[in-house]
Amino acid sequence: MQIPITPLLDRIVIEKENIKESKSGIVLTTSDNDTGSTYIGTVLAVGEGRKTDDGKVISISVKVGDKVIYSWGDKVEIENKTYYLVTESSVLGIIK
Repeated sequence: MQIPITPLLDRIVIEKENIKESKSGIVLTTSDNDTGSTYIGTVLAVGEGRKTDDGKVISISVKVGDKVIYSWGDKVEIENKTYYLVTESSVLGIIK
């Protein structure tokens, strides 16, 4: 899938999943206005990585297609589609 955003450096483009599971296992849908502290989404694109002071690049530890838990992101709407642009440090884990 081609997306209209190319992330730079340690940025990641994520498509948020609008689902949440309750403690009892019931799946609930959520909105983009959900104020939870963590979110689940799929990685659509990744930047080249973070540059160190000496010019070396540290590659990003997630890849396109990974399902991740993240804590924060800038909401971007392009062509009636919503994306979240996050830094690698906002990604808390990869769901296996």
